Amino acid sequence: MKRFFEKVDKTGNCWEWTSCKLPDGYGMFWIHGRTLRAHRVSWELHKGTIPNGLMVLHKCDNPSCVNPSHLFLGTQTDNMRDMLKKGRDRYVHGERNGLSKLTKADVVSIVSKSTNTTQTQLAEHFGVSQSTISRVLSQQTWKHVNLGGF
Repeated sequence: MKRFFEKVDKTGNCWEWTSCKLPDGYGMFWIHGRTLRAHRVSWELHKGTIPNGLMVLHKCDNPSCVNPSHLFLGTQTDNMRDMLKKGRDRYVHGERNGLSKLTKADVVSIVSKSTNTTQTQLAEHFGVSQSTISRVLSQQTWKHVNLGGF
């Protein structure tokens, strides 16, 4: 599709979309009476239809990139995991959060002691609520901490 590639700069590793972009950097392309994100159009041009329920994600984390070798399919959950793994979330986790009462070492200790100590006892020891301990143990919070064999 010639019109699409007229809007792509292939001089770098990422193929940069040079036409209309959203404020978040994603390229937009008008085709068949619809405005679509350019990286999704690139996927379909190079690799075929995007199955329902899947998104086109960027390995390079460059929203204006349309290089098909930098794109992969995944679910919304995959997208969120990728974002967290690469530290692109806008929320501050763990010790970097100024409101946190626990440290990474505390979390490891809580998990290791949880088999022999009640959540209430752990909460008292670490100066937090029982519900905080419960969220740590169920990995609703502090899920970025690698707990090894626990």
